Amino acid sequence: MANAEASLLSLATSKTDLMQIEKVQNELKLSEYCLQDFEEGLEDLLRGLIKIRVNILNILNN
Repeated sequence: MANAEASLLSLATSKTDLMQIEKVQNELKLSEYCLQDFEEGLEDLLRGLIKIRVNILNILNN
């Protein structure tokens, strides 16, 4: 990641380019945070579904 950032910054030819690069980097960070939250939500959902499945199997076996 650091290499990619260094490459982007080396391509910048003006202050405007630097500002645009920083804006894109910030948007990418926000997207990453959103994806992490989404992934955590999916993991919680999966755990809940597994618990429900176990409960149903326990009910059927008794």
